[in-house]
Amino acid sequence: MKCVVDSNYLRDERLQTYLSASPHNIAILTDYAAMEALKGDALVGMYESMKILARYPSQVQILKTTLVACGLSGVGKGLQRRLVNVPLTSEFGLFCKNLAAAHSGSTPLASQLRSLGAEARAHLARVEADARGFADASVEVARLFSPQERHDIVHAHRYTENLMRKLIFNVMHLSAVIFDRHPSVRRLPSSSELFNTYIFRSSLCVLLLAFDYALVGGVAGKSTARIRNDMVDSHFATYATFFDGLLSKDVRSNWLYRMTATVLSRFQVTYSR
Repeated sequence: MKCVVDSNYLRDERLQTYLSASPHNIAILTDYAAMEALKGDALVGMYESMKILARYPSQVQILKTTLVACGLSGVGKGLQRRLVNVPLTSEFGLFCKNLAAAHSGSTPLASQLRSLGAEARAHLARVEADARGFADASVEVARLFSPQERHDIVHAHRYTENLMRKLIFNVMHLSAVIFDRHPSVRRLPSSSELFNTYIFRSSLCVLLLAFDYALVGGVAGKSTARIRNDMVDSHFATYATFFDGLLSKDVRSNWLYRMTATVLSRFQVTYSR
């Protein structure tokens, strides 16, 4: 099993249970897991978040940043492999040893982590600044679907051909804006690659989150910080669709992953014929 680990699961003993159950159980770490660990006291946060993983360094894989992931090919072969940051993964055991030393005050890694913490806070602040506008746009797309259509999609009922076309068209509409503006995108994906691109899967995930928002009248009553947290959760859920699942304590994150994976499987069965 290869499962993406949410930041809220890193200190949970269930992660220890998962890793100890089999040497083939792999913990997948994203850049957002690192940012969440670094955003407070960077050294303490990272040390505490890596404690369990440090016992199983050979069972950890570090992914490339989301910035890089957005520009990766959607060719099916080698899909997981392309996401992995091989140098950081191979050095994870050494990093954990240096982290323990830094926690005791004996290496310069502490100052590096403080710098990374400042970068993490700045990035999350940018996510928060953009979150409401993107969520509002997604809710507007979600409202193009009738309450019955949203219900059928969310509850994994039988999708009619028209509903499938409408859903994929609107996900493509959302993702097209990102493909056009993202600095990592060098070319548009072919139709056979589209479903396997990070941008398409992330757009689908956010649209499904917007279905949930639409049920309660949009985002007007939500704090910007709450919307930012939901957007971060959507990244964990998106990454999990490339692997075997998500390890998270958050009910909404788990729901979002399951829904995104379910809809993707419907797309792939329907459009790979």
